[in-house]
Amino acid sequence: HSLAWCLSGQRYAEGDLSVMVNSYVDPLSFHIQAPGEWRRIVDTSRGPGADVIAVPTAPAVIGDTITIAPHSIVVLTTEAPA
Repeated sequence: HSLAWCLSGQRYAEGDLSVMVNSYVDPLSFHIQAPGEWRRIVDTSRGPGADVIAVPTAPAVIGDTITIAPHSIVVLTTEAPA
């Protein structure tokens, strides 16, 4: 009912991505698999226009656990290394 993975952007001097998919009928909590200052750039549970957010204005994720709404996908990102 769920799937999560983290992609490192280190090789290409990019930020990391963490993708979480909840295909279950209830909300599910996911542990963020890698440390870092994560921002939520995609959340398909939000309405059109609010589901994809540019990195500079994307909300920060507090803590190392995030709850995903039913039948939703969330994508988190970190800033690219300076």
